[in-house]
Amino acid sequence: MVKTVAVYYRTSKDFKNQNKMQVLKCREFCRQNSLRIYKEYGDLNISGLTRNRKALGKMLEDAKQHKFSGVLVYRVDRLGRRFEILDNLSKELEANHIDLISTTQRFDSNTPEGKLMQRIFFSLAEFESSIISVRTKDGKRAKKIAVA
Repeated sequence: MVKTVAVYYRTSKDFKNQNKMQVLKCREFCRQNSLRIYKEYGDLNISGLTRNRKALGKMLEDAKQHKFSGVLVYRVDRLGRRFEILDNLSKELEANHIDLISTTQRFDSNTPEGKLMQRIFFSLAEFESSIISVRTKDGKRAKKIAVA
């Protein structure tokens, strides 16, 4: 039986090529793994620090109606940038018997080891977001000093 997945992609800034790259990588992954795409859901110019996203909301509605059996992302940080958001989303998907799949980060959330790996990737997504924030603030401070 062919598994049907929803593809989810997100960018926080208007990076059209990054959106295309995420979708192309997910399509390629589906071809290589005999997965059928139900629908592609994309949130553009929206931070992963918030759960309030139109396409994400629509995807979760469709998940509750069991329109697909998996959610495919390029990386878990595309789904969210906070551990709490990612953990809650994964539990919501799990409650609807829907697998979370990443094209670049391998984990099987049906095993204890896989759940651990999944949560490590969730933690890394939040850590990366924190590092980006620090670098952005440092850059703004440096720019003010250079102008003064």
